Amino acid sequence: MMIKKAISLLAITVLICNVSCKKANDGFPTMKFAKAEHDFGTIKEGDKVATVFEFTNAGDSDLLITKAVGSCGCTVPEYPKTPIKPGESGKMKVSFNSHNKTGKQTKSVIITANTKSGTEKLTIKADITPDPNKKEPTAPFQQIIQKPKK
Repeated sequence: MMIKKAISLLAITVLICNVSCKKANDGFPTMKFAKAEHDFGTIKEGDKVATVFEFTNAGDSDLLITKAVGSCGCTVPEYPKTPIKPGESGKMKVSFNSHNKTGKQTKSVIITANTKSGTEKLTIKADITPDPNKKEPTAPFQQIIQKPKK
């Protein structure tokens, strides 16, 4: 009788542990970034800078990144095209071109992947000082138009 109680108690404990210890990933891959934001600090207008975001697939299945898009043409991501197995790491390089940009800038990269949410977001920032040698553009055929006198 005592053995039956011990076996029943052990079975209940295992069952409770299996239910309560179930992973939150539910079989999905998970992108875990070392950092999701990078600040380039102060840079000069026209500078081209880049940073690398490192991530790990902390999920339960292969991670497939299908697309990564910058918030404007000045922000260009490069991402792995091959599956990242659970526990493995990958890198995403994000380049930023500050041509014709001044002041505080915040840009983002939206990643489309087979994660539970379907998208992930990275952010880059910079404070861009204007190029002191840059001349203001003028229209090639700029004319002053006057109304005829009556």
